[in-house]
This record gives sequence, C-alpha cells and structure tokens, in this order.
Amino acid sequence: LDRELRGEAPRCVTIIASANVFTAPIEWAWALSARGVRVILKSARGLAPVGDAIAAALPGVEHREWRGGDLDAEAAALAQSDAAIVFGSAETIAAIRERSPVPMLGFGPRFGVAVVGQLRAVEAAGVALDHSLYDLLGCM
Repeated sequence: LDRELRGEAPRCVTIIASANVFTAPIEWAWALSARGVRVILKSARGLAPVGDAIAAALPGVEHREWRGGDLDAEAAALAQSDAAIVFGSAETIAAIRERSPVPMLGFGPRFGVAVVGQLRAVEAAGVALDHSLYDLLGCM
C-alpha cells in the first residue's frame, strides 16, 4: 500500500460469499469500496445479517440475497459487474466460472502446511503470525 496501483479499478465487482468463511468478503469489500468500486455482495446462505452489516458499514456495497443456484439473480449481478470474487466449493467455483461473463477470482477449499526443522523462537513467531492472520475455518 506504499505505492500507487497502476491501471484502472473496475467500476463494479460481485462478491459471492460462502458459509465456511463468511467473513472473507469483508476485506475485499473494504479494499474495493475504498477505491470507489461498487460492490454487489451475495451473502452466504443463512447469513444475510452479515451481508446487511457489511453493506451498512461500507459505502458503495449493495447486499443482495439469493440462494445459490438462482441463476437469474446471479446472472443479473454478474451482468452489472466487471469482475467477480467467488468463495465456495471447487464445484461451485468451477460452475460459476463456466457461466460468468466477467473475469473471476475463486477461493475454494485449500489447506496449508508449515514444516520447520527446529521450532526456535524465530520459527515459532513465523508460524504464530501465519495463524493469527487467518480464522482457520476455510479457504482463506
């Protein structure tokens, strides 16, 4: 963040959230809205209050509630967007990527492993920092 980003920011980005890490859209919505990008946020199933709270806290974020698989609502959001960020299962990401008319960044099921030869203070601090940055509940 200490230098200017080149290129133009998209005008609108759709973010599709997943229940396994329902807080993940917060940082993306914040970073985009801080640059003046309009964000269409689809909250995770059963977590509409989270989407409402994000939209209330960040200017330019519009929360829309639709069930996964509602292709008309999905298509309407993507048609208004320049890009999409999708959280979910590998199958969900692949399906949305196939039908998306805009570039898409997908975050699906992943895992990480830390291997250290010795667990001295410096290595322990690095592992602790990695763990503190993430909620350890899913794809982020």
